[in-house]
Amino acid sequence: MFVTLRNGLSGLCEAMAQRLPSSSLQLGTEVTHIDKMPDGKWQVSCFSQRHKGDEEEEQKPLCPSRLCEKQNESQLFDAVIIAGSVADSSKVLRNSVPVLAERLGAIEHEGTAIATFAFDLAQVKQEFRGLGFVVPKIELSPILAGSFSSVKYEHRAPEGKFLIRVFAGGARAPELAVMPEEQLAPLLLKELRKVIRIEGEPLFTTVAHWPNTMPQYNVGHRERVEEIESLVAAEPSLALAGNAFQGVGIPNCIRTGCIAAEKIAHFGKAHHQET
Repeated sequence: MFVTLRNGLSGLCEAMAQRLPSSSLQLGTEVTHIDKMPDGKWQVSCFSQRHKGDEEEEQKPLCPSRLCEKQNESQLFDAVIIAGSVADSSKVLRNSVPVLAERLGAIEHEGTAIATFAFDLAQVKQEFRGLGFVVPKIELSPILAGSFSSVKYEHRAPEGKFLIRVFAGGARAPELAVMPEEQLAPLLLKELRKVIRIEGEPLFTTVAHWPNTMPQYNVGHRERVEEIESLVAAEPSLALAGNAFQGVGIPNCIRTGCIAAEKIAHFGKAHHQET
């Protein structure tokens, strides 16, 4: 069963932000490196790209406060959960846990581009029994797959409209993941017409690029993840979460987040009892 949030996936981020303590959220800031100190604490160094005039941004719901008031600042934490990409995780851990950083950086990623086309339903000259389609490699098509968004989720388009998302790029054609919209959209629309009988031009078209976001579970991935998990287990106050380990879907990511949170909560409880 396919399900999604009615008002878009940004609602998930907004709901989490609203439940966080007002002093715990920091946007517009890049963590540059995380160092483990002799006493076991983690020193998180960050770089803030905010400038004067950002005070107004502070009043927005998603920006209640700042962790780093200056351009560069470091702060100590008892424990750390890293939920970014493995490329970023590898980068920030390269000094403190170099072996783990190397293993994380070895997980390959590819990018995708997603083109969304909208039509009047009258332009579509066939009925649909499914929710989308996948194009096999043998077809030599630039399209990886398509999703009938307005069929899959009734609230995604007004009545009488047809919305479709087309996926391109990946390991099969990485150049398409970064191709400019003005080149990619006509190419995918032309190929789409070979799959679906559509007349006329789309009501609107949008293209989203997602570079280096899709982990490649190549042969040996399971063994690499087991090694990563072993290395992380050796650091009781460090946890990882994300889509690069046990599954790329949102439920998989949430599961890794829950496991990471439980580990750090257990560490915090034990640490509190010791002190």
